[in-house]
Amino acid sequence: MGEHGQHDGSKQPDTPPQQEDWGDSPGAKEPEQRSAYHNDIWFWRITVVALAAIVLIALVGDLWLASLGKEIPQAVLALGATAVGALGGVVAGQR
Repeated sequence: MGEHGQHDGSKQPDTPPQQEDWGDSPGAKEPEQRSAYHNDIWFWRITVVALAAIVLIALVGDLWLASLGKEIPQAVLALGATAVGALGGVVAGQR
């Protein structure tokens, strides 16, 4: 009587049923999620050109307003700075 029987009187050992976890198998990999425009070269060209245009318009507008002796709105400065950051992220973030 070395085996412990289950409560129903059978002589099977009291071990829980093993569940298979298919996600942990060494060969199983989830497919890489990429956006639809990831390999679209025209999307990235248009994005870079649009951000560069925003930066240039903000810069020229700032210089023009400064040359007239007028105060530069904070929104124009924020828009230009944000476009510079976004342009840097788009150009450097492509891996």
